Amino acid sequence: MTILNFDQVSFGYSPNKMVIENATFTIETNDKERGHVVAIMGSSGSGKSTLLRLAAGLERPTQGRVSTEPVHPVRSYVPQDSVLFEHLTPVENARYFENISAYKGKFNKQSFEEVRDTLDLIKVLRTSDVGALSGGERQRLSLLRAISVRPELLLMDEPLTGLDAHIKLDFLQKLRWILLRQPTLVLYVTHHPSEALLIADEIVYILKHESGRLASHLIRGSVKDFVERPAALEAARLFSDAPLNVLVCRRLDSKTLEVVPDSSAANEKVLKSTEVYLAFKPDVIHPGTTGLPVVNAGNTPIYTYITMTNGSRLTLETDKVNGTAPSKITLKGQAFLYGPHGMDMEAVNIFSQTEGSECQKIYLS
Repeated sequence: MTILNFDQVSFGYSPNKMVIENATFTIETNDKERGHVVAIMGSSGSGKSTLLRLAAGLERPTQGRVSTEPVHPVRSYVPQDSVLFEHLTPVENARYFENISAYKGKFNKQSFEEVRDTLDLIKVLRTSDVGALSGGERQRLSLLRAISVRPELLLMDEPLTGLDAHIKLDFLQKLRWILLRQPTLVLYVTHHPSEALLIADEIVYILKHESGRLASHLIRGSVKDFVERPAALEAARLFSDAPLNVLVCRRLDSKTLEVVPDSSAANEKVLKSTEVYLAFKPDVIHPGTTGLPVVNAGNTPIYTYITMTNGSRLTLETDKVNGTAPSKITLKGQAFLYGPHGMDMEAVNIFSQTEGSECQKIYLS
């Protein structure tokens, strides 16, 4: 079993600008026979790669402690851009750790051959020029080299950047198959929810403060949690299978909301304690001749874009429009409420009235 523990870890490249603050979590392989993959996610600049470098021992915490069990696990690191030795042949690159003293006795011939065959690298290893390899071949070769020592801790920093979608799919399916056969703890940094859905068992999501610094709170959960009940609005936007509509609303009471003026400025707005983010998918919007007034703002064969009278922009399904620009809408269906900082998620059902002044309000059921 491999365990990675972050205990109140903070890190900054300068004393006045911390990248990570008070990160505390423990992840581990919970099966002696198979690996465990944790996707590290968050917006650009949130500290994903820095967290990975701390786990790799390439950076030391400003405060706190990073520890592992075993104390000195076999680590392999796969960076964003494949690092191959251009003066060596593909097979010499792949078997590089076989002759490195720090990995003495760690190179595993059986594992090497299994991964080589799974990643379809037999022909690649017969070539003589690393420079002639494609991006996908170079990444697969890097992975073969990394896994050849059966690492207890495998760290991957956006390893599929720049590869075509079909290559990513094939790569991730094969990687997942490999990890089902050996007990490796994997930290996999990615921007893309599609990659997390294909490879990860769970997700650690990093949020920033409004000031641009990393929040001390890290969101952690299963992939299913992030798809069905995302704990933060930022993650909900990322993992939604359809464009997510977001309105800033004022709570009038426990069951009644009112959309605030120019709710479309939600991304820059600092919400008051009585205000919440209301997030819902296009299928919650029902066009008709009664309800909230809207103006058509364009459409595609899949989605239609509309603007409310207060300037809020919404997306609904074009199939519901029937070729006619909607003049009014009602809301009915499932939604999520998030607090002023985009946290503290609450799943609710909402509806709006169809007639009179009450149609300006949104009700929770």
